[in-house]
Amino acid sequence: MPVYFTEPAATYFAAGSCFIFSNYSHLIREEKMKKPALYLLAAIVIILFMLIKVIPKSPSPDYGYMNETYRPQFHYTAEKNMINDPNGLVYHNGVWHLYHQYNLFDAIHWGHATSKDLIHWTPQKPALEPDRIGAIFSGSAVEDTHNTSGFQTGKEKVLVSIFTYAEHTGGRQSQGIAYSNDGGYTWTKYGGNPVIPNSGQNDFRDPKVFWHAPHE
Repeated sequence: MPVYFTEPAATYFAAGSCFIFSNYSHLIREEKMKKPALYLLAAIVIILFMLIKVIPKSPSPDYGYMNETYRPQFHYTAEKNMINDPNGLVYHNGVWHLYHQYNLFDAIHWGHATSKDLIHWTPQKPALEPDRIGAIFSGSAVEDTHNTSGFQTGKEKVLVSIFTYAEHTGGRQSQGIAYSNDGGYTWTKYGGNPVIPNSGQNDFRDPKVFWHAPHE
């Protein structure tokens, strides 16, 4: 028994169904329809069709933006917004961690990406966010192999980041630290920040820290 739709100027075909839909009208007229179940079936098909058209797709878990046309493939890029200075560059438990300056919501964070081969990169959640002291400018990160900082809480070697605060008050620059006990994915800022206050310099930023065995 055929189903007709008025004004069929443009049509859509629903997969798995023999119905034809018009984008101008959804008024259903069936000749000699006797079974109410057919009305229910038609309503379900229309609702499913509308949901397919309206509901956006979930973000791809493999960060599909890297497959965009003209997207660089051998250099890491964030999906959007401005990135600049690479910061903590550290190798830990078989994974390369790239932290970098990342402008989100007009505030400087530490962005984060990981790789096992330095070619294929997986974006991670921002590592360090601005806080009550200031925005998070450049710095460095290290694996504290001997737990000289005292921040290690389990068997995992602790990572320590050292960064510059662009302070909210007065525009001063000072140095803060944070630590990670889960391999560099989540970070806790030290409660005593800033650990090196500004003593009057206009440019007082970008700490580069490394392990120096002779001064152990």
